[in-house]
Amino acid sequence: MSEKQLKYLKKIMALKFVVLELGLYLNTHPCDEVALEDHQRYACKLKDLKRNYQQEYGPIISDCCYKQSPWQAECKENYYWKYTETEWPWQINY
Repeated sequence: MSEKQLKYLKKIMALKFVVLELGLYLNTHPCDEVALEDHQRYACKLKDLKRNYQQEYGPIISDCCYKQSPWQAECKENYYWKYTETEWPWQINY
């Protein structure tokens, strides 16, 4: 895993933490407008970042379906299973 890819992955993990924590906070403070706006903003950033990561490096988790990348043009199928080609969490040197 390259430094760039690892940095990308760490940003995703940090944003997932923020979105999860804000969601937990909103469970007990459902009318906090600032927290609601923050949750929406960070959830959108997370979604965009995950989409961009997966387009460049492949799926993060196995529930992702995507079209093949241009560099995989030799594959005749439009969709294929690539999840097992990515590094497993325990193989990443954080």
